[in-house]
Amino acid sequence: METAPPGLPLPPPNNAGGLFIANGILLTLSGGGISSVTIDPLTNMAGFDPSKITNNGNQIAVEWTNLSFNQNTLVVLDLNKTPVPEPGTMMLLSCGLVGLVGMGRRKFLA
Repeated sequence: METAPPGLPLPPPNNAGGLFIANGILLTLSGGGISSVTIDPLTNMAGFDPSKITNNGNQIAVEWTNLSFNQNTLVVLDLNKTPVPEPGTMMLLSCGLVGLVGMGRRKFLA
């Protein structure tokens, strides 16, 4: 059974994967791989703190409950993506491991 934080209603059905929004926005990013989300120093919204942001790897939920803003308010989020090794790096690592195994095997057979 799904529960909500005290005093807030249950999330709508589209909030899945551990994300909760009562009054906010859900951003879905193609490619995923988001390891963390931080608040940029340019953000000037009073009361906006990390507790207002949740992340499940490919979606970010931003909660606006009990916050007010006007046309000059900025909310800037910095996304930290999980690095994905490029194919060339993986090939180089594989060749090195094959070489080490070959050297070990040669010494073992000699």
